[in-house]
Amino acid sequence: MFLSPKIIVITGIDGSGKTTISSLLATEIQRRNKKVKIVQQFAPNFIAKKIINRYGSKLISFERNVSDNQIFYSESRNESLTKTIFRKLAIFRIISFGFLHTITNFISNIDADVIVSDRYFYDNILKINWMYDNSYNPKWLSTLVPKPCLIVYLDVPAEVGWNREIEGNTTLEQHISKKKVYDEFFIAFKRNNWPILKVDAQMQKEEILNEILNKIDFVCL
Repeated sequence: MFLSPKIIVITGIDGSGKTTISSLLATEIQRRNKKVKIVQQFAPNFIAKKIINRYGSKLISFERNVSDNQIFYSESRNESLTKTIFRKLAIFRIISFGFLHTITNFISNIDADVIVSDRYFYDNILKINWMYDNSYNPKWLSTLVPKPCLIVYLDVPAEVGWNREIEGNTTLEQHISKKKVYDEFFIAFKRNNWPILKVDAQMQKEEILNEILNKIDFVCL
């Protein structure tokens, strides 16, 4: 009988400890004689990044210019249309490449007993909601990819995550807004009875790991 691998997702804002906990968790599950693979959700949206870098905050929050007589210039309308198109293209690439990356990770590790995923397709959707303030529903989009047996949300204050962040690609204000998106994601999935576990990521690594393993024993292994 064919059995699909169990998927355990580790999610949270930058600096919450996802990579560290994913590695420790995989090691512990391996000790239980399970074949484990670790994957990372890197959506290769290089073109989208170039667009964002070029237009900056104007692409994320575009305000149309109005003349003194409250009449839009044709140039302003054209600029608005152009940036709207670029924005939609960027969103499409984040979703499509994120989806393909998730499916590829799953298929290439189909022989594993457990896949520990450092972020997942949901993170691509949350990225869109954070960057463009759109209401993409993770619930219905989640049906496009294999359902995890557990989603672990590593909860950490935005200020702490920002100070931990290695790459330093966001400002503190951006980190705070991203944290809000992730908190809303947790509430929505919890409300719909998805297998999601919220863990205080400020605890010691051993405590975090034990809390996750105790939950996994009930829902995954």
